[in-house]
Amino acid sequence: MASREERKESRQRIKEIYSVAKKYNVSELISESRKPKDPAQGEYDEELDASGLRKALEELGPAYVKLGQLLCTRPDLVEMT
Repeated sequence: MASREERKESRQRIKEIYSVAKKYNVSELISESRKPKDPAQGEYDEELDASGLRKALEELGPAYVKLGQLLCTRPDLVEMT
């Protein structure tokens, strides 16, 4: 079981991740990617600017950069259909 200090550090890291995601509007990028470009045809906008996500991952550190690289090479892991 994690000690009180470890739980405190975990909560602080979660707060940091949340604030960085909020700073770069990561949730908007995700929600906007789900909105149909043309509702009549059900097409999704492919040209969203993902630079906010990139900046957020860079700010969070090398492990998150690696996660971004993995997701970039494996679109089947994040496909939203």
